[in-house]
Amino acid sequence: MRFLRRAIGQNGAPKKITINKSGANTAAIESYNAEHEADIEIREGNI
Repeated sequence: MRFLRRAIGQNGAPKKITINKSGANTAAIESYNAEHEADIEIREGNI
């Protein structure tokens, strides 16, 4: 979550984020979406 907040703070909120199947990444993005009423789409890729 810390990394996500820092990245968004420096670069702005993206429309989509491609992640691996990590539950921590998914939870952080979903939490960010809920807290900031954002609509960041989560895509799972072969990273």
